[in-house]
Amino acid sequence: MSKIHGNSKYCQEKQDIADQYIEDWMAGGDDTGDAMPSNTRLSLLLGVTRQTMDTWAKKHDDFREVMWRVKALQKLTLQNGGLLEKFNPSVTKLVLATNHGMSDRQAIDHTSGDEPIGAIRVEVVGAQSNA
Repeated sequence: MSKIHGNSKYCQEKQDIADQYIEDWMAGGDDTGDAMPSNTRLSLLLGVTRQTMDTWAKKHDDFREVMWRVKALQKLTLQNGGLLEKFNPSVTKLVLATNHGMSDRQAIDHTSGDEPIGAIRVEVVGAQSNA
């Protein structure tokens, strides 16, 4: 397994790379060929691990903002790509559920004649045993 090499210290140069990544996606995509923005791609561009990025986000508001914007752009890209049938529906649903807390739910209204069903009493009747 290869390690990511490079400077893992937060600095303005790393922030500039992250800011540029966001700007490129806001302008219509980037040149990586990725279908959507991701913090995984950002970590590769920065030469640091995702854990390092999470640490930076806890300490630096500007970097936390970038990570939030990547996630928001990813969600928007997935939603639009799914609605426009540009993305595989199963993959789109999976990523939206896994990364963005969305789910496919059905609400079932248990009523009888538009009236709520009340408590149900169950009575077991049988022979008594005289042991």
